[in-house]
Amino acid sequence: MVNDTIDVSPLAAGAMAYVHSKSGPLHGVDIELSTMEWTYDVEGGFANAGALSEDTLYIGDYNKHIYAIDRHKGKLKWKVELGGSVVSTPVIDGDMLFCGGKDRYFYALSTQDGSVIWKQKANGMFFATPAVSEKFVFCKASDRNLYAWVRKDGTLQWKTSLESREHDNVVYHDGVIYIADNTMLYALDAVDHNRKWVRRFSANICSAPAVDDNMIYLGCSNDFCYGINRSTGEIEWTCILSAKVKARPSVIGDKVLLSCLDKNLYVVDKKSGEMGWFHTFDASMSTAAIPHKDVILVTNNNRLQVLQISGPKK
Repeated sequence: MVNDTIDVSPLAAGAMAYVHSKSGPLHGVDIELSTMEWTYDVEGGFANAGALSEDTLYIGDYNKHIYAIDRHKGKLKWKVELGGSVVSTPVIDGDMLFCGGKDRYFYALSTQDGSVIWKQKANGMFFATPAVSEKFVFCKASDRNLYAWVRKDGTLQWKTSLESREHDNVVYHDGVIYIADNTMLYALDAVDHNRKWVRRFSANICSAPAVDDNMIYLGCSNDFCYGINRSTGEIEWTCILSAKVKARPSVIGDKVLLSCLDKNLYVVDKKSGEMGWFHTFDASMSTAAIPHKDVILVTNNNRLQVLQISGPKK
């Protein structure tokens, strides 16, 4: 479908998928027809995965811009220039768009026109994807600090220091934020960052955690994937693979999708970790598999590929 290198997980809404590389154009692809509907290019390429609302795709580039692009037609709605490259993938919440920049500022923008509602400076650059709760927005910076600001006006609620400078993404769920840091997985109270529990693993955590109502799923450098009780931090199951899972697992129904560097996409039972089925691709799986309606979207070997959630036909 796409001739350019694809090294970012796809986005999807309705009948459309959106793919790009970190140095090439953005493509809108009709999933059902397997046709390229539009292409949007910028100098230097796009720097993050982007975020979708009902009608708009928001995405940042290496030249300090955030773009709002009509997701149906590929036409520019607006773009604004910030103080640094926008490597941090934006997050949409209502009429606000949140992202961090390499200028060490974290921004809250209007989704309508890109105007800055508030911005706050940190002691490090922002590469990680933020998370948003009803009252707060959270993001880790390269100064090792995890920051929490009041959503509506940017007042600093708290910050707490972690071990590594890695660009760890934060996940918020039901009053708790979860963040992986080296070998540690933290569950912190969203209001005051008090630790609810900490889980240490025997190897570095490679993937951002995926969270649902009862469980957390992540991969480690020892080629293990774990299912962890969200309330207690106890390991409920371990799935042993033949290579690392570096992309965030995806959850669909009673299944967890694991993109593995051994070229396989594994589908396991989310309650037991038992293997359901797997599909082997041409190249290592370094981007997340995205469930969408009754299919799974995968970018591999510079192609957008579509699999049935039910698995390969026997």
